[in-house]
Amino acid sequence: MSAKVDADFLSLRFTGNGVFPGNTRCKEVAALISATEDLVEAVASENDDDDEEDQSGPPLCLIAIEDKSLGFKFSKAHMLVALLSWQSIASVINTGRFDRMSVKAKTSLEEIVRFVKKRQCDVELRDSRHPEPMATITPEMVLPDNLRMPGETSMIGTVVRVGGNEPKVGLKLANGKTLSCETTEAIAKELGHRLYDVVTCEGEAVWDMETGTVLKFRITEVGTFIEGSVSEAFSEIAKAMPSTIEKWRSKGLAQLISEDTDS
Repeated sequence: MSAKVDADFLSLRFTGNGVFPGNTRCKEVAALISATEDLVEAVASENDDDDEEDQSGPPLCLIAIEDKSLGFKFSKAHMLVALLSWQSIASVINTGRFDRMSVKAKTSLEEIVRFVKKRQCDVELRDSRHPEPMATITPEMVLPDNLRMPGETSMIGTVVRVGGNEPKVGLKLANGKTLSCETTEAIAKELGHRLYDVVTCEGEAVWDMETGTVLKFRITEVGTFIEGSVSEAFSEIAKAMPSTIEKWRSKGLAQLISEDTDS
């Protein structure tokens, strides 16, 4: 695939061990493209308190897949933001300061690193202003592990977008951030008719235990948000806490995390 390449672009080139488009599965290519888009958008919104969806602007667009090893070129309407984010990503890779990345950015980078390790190849980051590699990811790269905890939970948010090749729903949370949630096609269709409504969603979440950030959320059930008083909210918390505290006391938090991870 090729197209006319704009003056400004971002580039990923996978090299070594015979990797090229003809021997790379379509789902792997799609995963790498999606991870790159998520990575750039996450880094672009890291230092901004506004809604990350508004800050990211139009999506990162694939403008070329090159059959010289495996190469991708991307463009974006807000290219200055994208170029600065790309340089920031390259700096983190070169210095190993992954602690400067948000959880979402590290999760997206992990997808690219997994492919590099699986295929035992390298990947070079370039852009239209840097013809030589700005940074290189090798199979030896080690990303710091984050302790993660899966579990069921409820989330309340405003439906701000629905769609995609895989059913996804954008929920704008009370903190102003938008969480991209996986779901079924049936639920996506239902929420497509409830844009800008506040909804209560039941589902399966994965938390980063260091920061408390929700890394992933899959919506399994949708309800209607019913606003209540503060006193009612505290009353419900008080009812739920005794059983939760008893579990902590009897098993310990570490054991509960271990059981949820094993399941």
